[in-house]
Amino acid sequence: MISFADILANIESEYIRELEEMLKERDEVLAIANRHLRLAATVFESTHEGIFVTDADQLIVSVNPALTMITGYQAYQVIGKKPSILASGRRDAAFYESMYKGLALFGHWRGEIWNRRSDGEIFVEWITINAVKDDAGEICNYVSVFSDITNRKAVEERMSFLVQHDALTSLPNRVLLEDRLPHAISHAQRNNTKLAVIFLDLVDFKKIKSMIPLVTTPATSCSRSWRNNACVRSEDIVARLDGDEFVVLLEKISAKDNIPLIVTKILGAVSRPVVLEGRQVGVRSSVGISLYPDDGQEADELIRRADAAMYRAKIQGLNIFCFYTA
Repeated sequence: MISFADILANIESEYIRELEEMLKERDEVLAIANRHLRLAATVFESTHEGIFVTDADQLIVSVNPALTMITGYQAYQVIGKKPSILASGRRDAAFYESMYKGLALFGHWRGEIWNRRSDGEIFVEWITINAVKDDAGEICNYVSVFSDITNRKAVEERMSFLVQHDALTSLPNRVLLEDRLPHAISHAQRNNTKLAVIFLDLVDFKKIKSMIPLVTTPATSCSRSWRNNACVRSEDIVARLDGDEFVVLLEKISAKDNIPLIVTKILGAVSRPVVLEGRQVGVRSSVGISLYPDDGQEADELIRRADAAMYRAKIQGLNIFCFYTA
């Protein structure tokens, strides 16, 4: 026979055993949580990306050491302030309004922002912002992680520049000219205006380039001289196609424009000696000109016909220009 006391003792023993198991499980969960917290804290402190956390009112409550390394701001200088303390002024209010609308709608936003370091230097950052919600589904924090991509951005811009510009002279190259010329033709067609394609062959350019290969080339000096002497306007393109071949694109040519006068000024600027490393060097040239819409409707057609006119000028002598004729 089992007495009532025995039953109570068994129940108490079972309760204590279950309680011990629950406490053990709780301790294990707490230990795992503590390990995760220590790991998160280690990541927060040691990552090379800048991290800052704001409250729901977008006031900074926490930053990591990498933020100080990237921006130059110490934690006490930014905590309690809004992230706009880093703003460079290169983005307008509409940009940030769109960013926070995206955060409200999707809960996250990522993109490129130009910010300012504590010393005033502007840098480019790639940033990811995530909204953190509480149990009630209300936003309680924003966590922002960013990296400094200034150097990478500069390399990308340099590579993009080299794709469309001549490495020797930094002038636009054939790729950029062939991109701009169709747009110029479309604009001239819409506005019922003309444009001129001026093809130059700098006769002595290769010889001079081989003599002085490591300094500013005569072609670059001449292109600056053309602009400084009002031979071409700021909106006109001076491009190097290849070797000693150059093209000037004159847009918005009206009836009163005197193209022979412009070309004569360019020839004068080209032939004017330039002092490089104590020597006077200069180039002679032959020039061919084609006009839109008189001599062609397509970009490559205008370039070919200006090239043909240049060869005709070369036959006649140096420092001569010719218009294209059928």
